[in-house]
Amino acid sequence: FNLLIGNSDAHGKNISFNIDRSGISVSPFYDLVNIMIYPTLDNELAMAIGDEFNPENIYASQLADFCSENNINKKLVSKQLKSLCRKVKNSIENILVPTEKKLEQKFFTELKVNILKRVSHYHDIADEIPKIS
Repeated sequence: FNLLIGNSDAHGKNISFNIDRSGISVSPFYDLVNIMIYPTLDNELAMAIGDEFNPENIYASQLADFCSENNINKKLVSKQLKSLCRKVKNSIENILVPTEKKLEQKFFTELKVNILKRVSHYHDIADEIPKIS
């Protein structure tokens, strides 16, 4: 999800868990910010995928390496990635862009384009992940 929305600052401290009598569960997500829309900021990933820190260089081979390194089923990642791409695409296309203020309109339009570009990229490479050994 972080790759899709352009959040290059995703790191281990951005994931928390709730523990109660019924067990353990993932806390609601937080600190989900599109950093990559700001080209003057450091856009390197906080944690590498495969050996890659540059989010512009994440392709099927890096995701397949990540799966292998973490003993994650590549077909499952491919399937989930495509599903998540569809959900993000549908959600972002349904966001209403403010029309009153030109600056806000410009920002939201750029944000949508930025995210949809990433979604398209990851959807296009998802089927290749399980094919890489």
